[in-house]
Amino acid sequence: MALENVKNLNLCLALAALLAMLPTHALAQHAGGTLTQDEMGAEPDFDTEFKEWEPQAAMDSVGVEDAGEMSLKPVVENGYLDEQGRLVVDIYQEDFAYLAVEVLSERDEYVDGAALEISIDGTSELYVPPDPETNQYGVFEFSLIGGDMGLDTVTVSLGEVTIDILVNIISFEAFTMPIPEVVEGGIPWEALLKAEVTFDEYTLLASFPDEVSERDGETLKISGFMMPLETEPKQKWFLLTSNPPHCFFHIPGGAAGVIEVFSEEGIEVSWEPVILEGRFEVLAKSESAVYQLHDAQLVEN
Repeated sequence: MALENVKNLNLCLALAALLAMLPTHALAQHAGGTLTQDEMGAEPDFDTEFKEWEPQAAMDSVGVEDAGEMSLKPVVENGYLDEQGRLVVDIYQEDFAYLAVEVLSERDEYVDGAALEISIDGTSELYVPPDPETNQYGVFEFSLIGGDMGLDTVTVSLGEVTIDILVNIISFEAFTMPIPEVVEGGIPWEALLKAEVTFDEYTLLASFPDEVSERDGETLKISGFMMPLETEPKQKWFLLTSNPPHCFFHIPGGAAGVIEVFSEEGIEVSWEPVILEGRFEVLAKSESAVYQLHDAQLVEN
C-alpha cells in the first residue's frame, strides 16, 4: 500500500476517535424509550449554544484545589433535548458514540485534573480510558458501542454533582435497513467489536479476545458493508464495516468495527451487505487497521 494511502486511512481512523474534540454540546429523549421515524423528523434543531464548542483562549485553566464549586456540562457529536429537558443521543446498534464532558469552576474557568466517575445503565458497552481526569481545557472524552434497541443512561459524576446522557439505540429493523448476516464458519462482528483499541499518535494498539486472535491467519468468510477508498467501480482496497457507512470521517463501529480489505481482482461496489472470503489477519500494532482480509473474493449468495 502506498505511504500516502496509509496516512489517509490512518487519519480517517484517528479522526473517528478525535471527533469528540470538535463536538456540539447537547441535551435527550422519549420517556418510553425509542423515537419513531416521524418523531425523529420533528425534532428541533440543535441549540446554537452547544453547536460549535471549542476551547476559548481567553479562559483560564485552574486545578481542582482552586476551582471551588464545579459544574459538569455534556459535550457530544449531536443530540437534542426532549420534552423533559433531558439530553439524548441517537445511535444505531453496534455503532460508536463519541462523548465527552466539560468541567468548569465556579468562575467559569476550565478545571484541569478533575477526577470523574462514569457508569452506564443498559446494554451498551462503555469505553472509558484509565484514570478519567479532565485535560487542560476541562474536558474528558470517552465512548460507547450501542447495545440492544432501547434507551441506555450514561451517568457522569464529579463528587455529588452528576449529569445523565441518554443513548437512544436504534435497530436496523426499525428503519428497514439491511443487516449483515452471520456466516456459518465465519467470524461475527459481535466478537470483533470486543477488541480494545487505543491510539498512540497515528498508531493503533489493540488487544483481542481469544475467539478473535485464534482465527489469525485462517481463510474465512465475513459479511459486512463496503466503504470505498478508491474511485474505481471495482475496489481493490476498501473497508468492510459492521454498519452501513454514512461519513468518511466516522468509522461505523469504531476501529474494531472495520476490516481493511485487499482484493487482487477488485470487487464491485455495493451498498447492500456483501459476503467476502479471504485470509484474516489480526494486528496488535498497525498504522492502518487492526483487522485485515487479504486476497478477498466476493461470495455469491
